Amino acid sequence: MKLPIIIDHLRNALETHQFGALAKTLDDVHPADFASALEHFILSDLWLLMGTLPTATQAKIFAYLSEETQQQLALQIGRKHLASIFKQMSADERADLFNRLQQEQRDVLLPALFFMLNEKTY
Repeated sequence: MKLPIIIDHLRNALETHQFGALAKTLDDVHPADFASALEHFILSDLWLLMGTLPTATQAKIFAYLSEETQQQLALQIGRKHLASIFKQMSADERADLFNRLQQEQRDVLLPALFFMLNEKTY
């Protein structure tokens, strides 16, 4: 799917507030293309769109967002949600992203990340 079409789908979801079908509609879109389309929206709309997707999908898309957008989004979404995104990333992606965060973001994220990575699923 071409970038303008992806952007139109995202814009339509924002205008109609119908986010449920978004994941299905864009199911065949590569995370890099999805991230590229999201970069055309203001940060609050970007997160509104991205936040409706499963956490595993969010993690894949997050890895392709620009460094600046990743840093801004990390500040906006809060540490618990950011930690859940981190948990879905590969170790290399996690390390790269962690190293790009500002020190204050790392300090806030680290306790939540430690807890999320060490919690057991029963």
